[in-house]
Amino acid sequence: MSEPPIPPARRGVLRSPVDQRDYDVVLFAPHSFALEINARQPRFATRYAVNLGAGDGVSCNDPVFPLFRDGFGGLAVEGGTDAALEANLPSPGIRKLLGTIITPANVAGLLGGGNCPQSPDFLKLDIDG
Repeated sequence: MSEPPIPPARRGVLRSPVDQRDYDVVLFAPHSFALEINARQPRFATRYAVNLGAGDGVSCNDPVFPLFRDGFGGLAVEGGTDAALEANLPSPGIRKLLGTIITPANVAGLLGGGNCPQSPDFLKLDIDG
């Protein structure tokens, strides 16, 4: 017996600004996949999310925020110094690093220092430069 498909976040119609045609679309919320994996395969679940380039933790429809709101632990790293990150993600189970520039040379250390499991449920990488 197969599992039912993961439900889309929303179905709708979008108009293309390029050709002015309507297209039927199915939009998925990225975090819904992590929640479904946790529900369907709990033995593989870590309930841990990584947000590299977290900003303030909620703006721009941050896909990690719903997971943190659902009780996931994790790591939120931001190169800037937006103090709103701490206020928006108050859980002590989420390690917050502000003023931390992410580079290829330091990313493994950041993940290890944040006690990131080898297979987190969700990873968002949104760094500039």
